[in-house]
Amino acid sequence: MSRAFFTAIAPRLHRSTGRALTTAADGEYWTHDYDALLAAGTPLALLLDGAQRPSAEAGRPLALWLKARRDVLATLVRGAVFVVPDPAERAAWQARLDAAGGRSPWPYRTAVAADWAAAERLARDWLAAPG
Repeated sequence: MSRAFFTAIAPRLHRSTGRALTTAADGEYWTHDYDALLAAGTPLALLLDGAQRPSAEAGRPLALWLKARRDVLATLVRGAVFVVPDPAERAAWQARLDAAGGRSPWPYRTAVAADWAAAERLARDWLAAPG
């Protein structure tokens, strides 16, 4: 499997590859991949596998990276859609997002979708919207 965590599926639209986030090194690779997306300096949207949750070890570098890049993320990322096929799990995700309100750890909008096609439609809408 590739070391990449994101793959472009259209201009400015990127999908997670499903690569596991288990070690601190994985977390570092993820941050480097995300930095490469941001380096283009253009707005983008992400489609993410809801099952691809980082371990505590991998999550530490992700959390530090997120805090350090909040401003650029808020400027360039139009949103992230998590794909969660299971209806009960998706409802739980939605409840967590709703409960977080404006206190989300991500400085951009987030949503959940039942499948990749629905996630892509939403992300494309975000990218097409002004601002």
